[in-house]
Amino acid sequence: ALSCHLAHEAEPGLPGIQHLEASQHAQAARIQQWLGDAALLGRDATAASDPAAPDAWAATQARALVAAAITGVLRVLGEAYAHAIARAGVAGR
Repeated sequence: ALSCHLAHEAEPGLPGIQHLEASQHAQAARIQQWLGDAALLGRDATAASDPAAPDAWAATQARALVAAAITGVLRVLGEAYAHAIARAGVAGR
């Protein structure tokens, strides 16, 4: 399962959830794996000043995995939105 929320400040200093989206998607497990792998790489990657250093490559790989995860979430949300529109169109007829 994949859940995503739109946060807001309910009161000063008090976080809240303005909108929650949860869905079952085949890619959810992969997204979680990518984030887990990025976290593991992040432990090894220090802020290296030398771009050719191995730690810099680990940091680059971690950023790419996070970007892949965010893209996957956007894909899941886009598909959920398209399905909701399609259902609303059928129900509205």
